[in-house]
Amino acid sequence: MSKIKFGTDGWRAVISDEFTFENVAMVGQAIADFVKARREPIYRKRKLVIGFDTRFLSDKYAEIIACVLAANGIRSVVAEKPCPTPAVCVYIKDHGFSGGVMVTASHNPPQYNGIKYKGWFGGSAGSDIIDDIERRLGKTPVKSMPVDEAVKKKMVSRADITKTQLKEVKRHADMKVLKRSKMRVLVDTMFGTGDSYIAEILKGTGIKIDYMNNELNPGFKGKAPEPNEKHLKELASAVKKGRYNLGVATDGDADRVGIVDEKGNVLSGHKVMTLLLLHLLENRKMRGGVIQTIC
Repeated sequence: MSKIKFGTDGWRAVISDEFTFENVAMVGQAIADFVKARREPIYRKRKLVIGFDTRFLSDKYAEIIACVLAANGIRSVVAEKPCPTPAVCVYIKDHGFSGGVMVTASHNPPQYNGIKYKGWFGGSAGSDIIDDIERRLGKTPVKSMPVDEAVKKKMVSRADITKTQLKEVKRHADMKVLKRSKMRVLVDTMFGTGDSYIAEILKGTGIKIDYMNNELNPGFKGKAPEPNEKHLKELASAVKKGRYNLGVATDGDADRVGIVDEKGNVLSGHKVMTLLLLHLLENRKMRGGVIQTIC
């Protein structure tokens, strides 16, 4: 227990070293104790959503957490397949849940896994929440129940939680413009949860999509699934060679993005966001403040 140390947005550790079934269950118990201790109205619902990525045993870790929550009287909706972290965030907000858990080590090397806790507001939990959960580690014995029993008692259910996020993205995108587009796009999901995600958003448009590195590979070909210039050389080369208009890469849990232009130049997520802000300012004539996280 003493090895469990939360950092920004949650806990990450090496699989089978610090990141064990026992420690995952202990974190699940701390989360359950945190939710039960809160007195705000949103926590009275006592229902969380749990997502997981494509890393080794992520689905099993998610199940362990769900079973611990169930034994503590907290219901959960578990993703029925690997999903992006933003899908968990949108699902929390859309369904008015008390919070959510994402089993992922994000863009870290393949030997790592982790647990992110998301607040009732659908965003990354601040130090007030994370510190509270961390203080509860090992304070009470871990409770759990068999998954079949938890499902039978309707304490655990499964759902395709990505549908909610896809609907939300489409609501903000100009689908009419995309339908007229004839662009060719190459998507590198870096063996993560991006997979068919972008294809689902662009279904019915004129954009032709091809994929690379989209099969299941928990080892990520030995590379960290981080969409930066160092790891996107293969995508950049393929974009130029295939004469694509654009290359898009998402990290392990699809909450980071990297872009490659038609000449093979790599744009980091920071540059992409800057260009999008410029677009909103100059083309859409939008005005107002900008909120930036510093996680």
